Amino acid sequence: MKSQGSGIRIVAGTSIGLIIMLISLTACTSRRTKEDRKDLIPPSRLSAVLTDMYLTDGLMAVPEIREIHQSKDSVIVYQEALAKHGFTREQLDKTLRYYFMNKPKKLQRVYNEVISRLTLIESQVQSQIEKVPVMENLWPGRVSYALPEDGITNPVYFEYILPDTGLYTLKLNAVVFNDDQSENPRITLWFWKADTSAMGVSSFWQETPLPKDDLAHEYTLTASVPDTSFTAIRGWLLNHDPKTGRWEKHSRINNISLTRHDYSIVF
Repeated sequence: MKSQGSGIRIVAGTSIGLIIMLISLTACTSRRTKEDRKDLIPPSRLSAVLTDMYLTDGLMAVPEIREIHQSKDSVIVYQEALAKHGFTREQLDKTLRYYFMNKPKKLQRVYNEVISRLTLIESQVQSQIEKVPVMENLWPGRVSYALPEDGITNPVYFEYILPDTGLYTLKLNAVVFNDDQSENPRITLWFWKADTSAMGVSSFWQETPLPKDDLAHEYTLTASVPDTSFTAIRGWLLNHDPKTGRWEKHSRINNISLTRHDYSIVF
């Protein structure tokens, strides 16, 4: 399964390929050609179980989801998917072996049902994706910067005048190189409004540190406008601590986008 814009891609192989794949995910059990029918998963429920196994496999290919489960062994994740149906890894292994060795035609029908279920899910998800409006990029400046070419100590300041309240999301790709000489590089954003003081009132987003590791990272920052009195988003994409003497930054930013979601939209 992929994120918005990519849809879900289902790869349907042969029934034998499915069986081999699923058996390989389980522990080795008895190699008897005749399986005891006790504790087998009924065919009426087997298709739902296999469908969830396929969906689990697809979800684990998504980096954000895989990161959530990184502390777990991959087999445990599949065991948890099975547990939702009230079955164990051993039961699935035993069931697949039994039907593969003794009732291959019935297993083929189960597999056809799995394909039908996955195709229906794919169609439903794709339909929902098509209903999500493409968000306009509101970013007011250039979409890429290179330092020191664009200023040896440039913090890349910007200001965006707010047309309305809502949930705002800033996305960008950034790399800060090891030889960057700035102190504590980070992204600093805030909502701003004028008052009787010279500085006005600021409501800060959570600051995001930028590691000096020569690696490109994707950053997503999101915050809601506190109230209608705030009139702008301001910030520094390459903020840094004060530093004396002559020094230079060495960093790159690209693919900058700023989008707004209305509060009424639920994803």
